[in-house]
Amino acid sequence: MLEPPLHLNERHIFSSLPPIYKLSAKQCALLTNEKQTNEDLNDEQIKEKYPDLQHCPSNIHCILPDGIQVENHPINDQQSNWGLYATRFFSKNSILFLPKPYGYIYDEDMDYNLIIDPDGPVIPMNTRRHTSDCGKGVRELITYGALINHSCDPNCYLNSAYAHLKKDEPLAAIALCDIYPNDQITVDYNLFGYSMNGFIENCSCRMPSCRGYCYGFKYLSEIEKDKLLPYAAFHVQIDYWKDKLNQ
Repeated sequence: MLEPPLHLNERHIFSSLPPIYKLSAKQCALLTNEKQTNEDLNDEQIKEKYPDLQHCPSNIHCILPDGIQVENHPINDQQSNWGLYATRFFSKNSILFLPKPYGYIYDEDMDYNLIIDPDGPVIPMNTRRHTSDCGKGVRELITYGALINHSCDPNCYLNSAYAHLKKDEPLAAIALCDIYPNDQITVDYNLFGYSMNGFIENCSCRMPSCRGYCYGFKYLSEIEKDKLLPYAAFHVQIDYWKDKLNQ
């Protein structure tokens, strides 16, 4: 695959925010050397690491957090496009919600229904598109969090280093700017994948600063990498520094 052209415009939404966390090259090297990845584990170790590993159920129920609702705004009046929308005001830097994982499932390509309780919509989902690949035949399945859509200029980010998170709360969704009722909640997918093999070939976020594609952190401009690195997931930062050190 040819590398896409680098987009030189900066995402202005991050410009007024302090870095949340930023790993140095040395820290990433230590994490890479010390942390045993799933690919290094045998079948018994996988079972031990994921004792509740299961096949994906056909129906998964969830309840939305306060201030959030699910809506379907079709693209060009045809393609279904479910997303999360605010029903109340969220101030900049406030927590919107704490997305919690449903659990771990086998790496299967199957359809399932996400059912929003009580009396909410039934949303068709797929395990390959709406789960996180953990490697070694394991995927992490989340509920309404999988409905957060991408934007090149998002109004939210997911922070795994928020000071008040508890042990069973791995992430906090935090507002990058003031969010008003009826605003869609969006994040930048490039912060969660280093190289996503053309995950979004043609971005349709329609923001003035839209890149036109979403291929992963690796394909951002150097200006963007430097600005957005503190907000990227730890595994993205590790891959970034591995690339840097190997150049």
